[in-house]
Amino acid sequence: MGEKKEFFDFRNVKSVQKSKDGVWMDILCDDEPTGIRMKVVGSYSDEFKKFQKKLQNMAKKRRDGNLSTADAEKAALEMLVYCVVDWEGISLDGKAESPCNDENKRAFFTTEDIEWAALQVTEFISDKSNFF
Repeated sequence: MGEKKEFFDFRNVKSVQKSKDGVWMDILCDDEPTGIRMKVVGSYSDEFKKFQKKLQNMAKKRRDGNLSTADAEKAALEMLVYCVVDWEGISLDGKAESPCNDENKRAFFTTEDIEWAALQVTEFISDKSNFF
């Protein structure tokens, strides 16, 4: 008789539910926490599916079905607007924490000096292992 093998119990992985509910991520600068946290949803969420539908509609409007560079940049911003569902530690006016709404998300993610934050969030959303 041999040793009892350990098996990975895939039934305990709730990545679809975590993708729908969202997970918190820390925004880093030079590998140091900034105090900014964002709750993001993944590709199984209703928000992401709404974004995909909007992206498909944008592509359909073009004769060749491809997005222009400007449209691709708009789409990248829209994905962040749809998939960031909450945040902590962001003040757009330097006085008080700003609410996490579409207008403020667009303002934050289009601030030229912090494009790196948008890149972090985009990469986080794209990595399904962040939702395990």
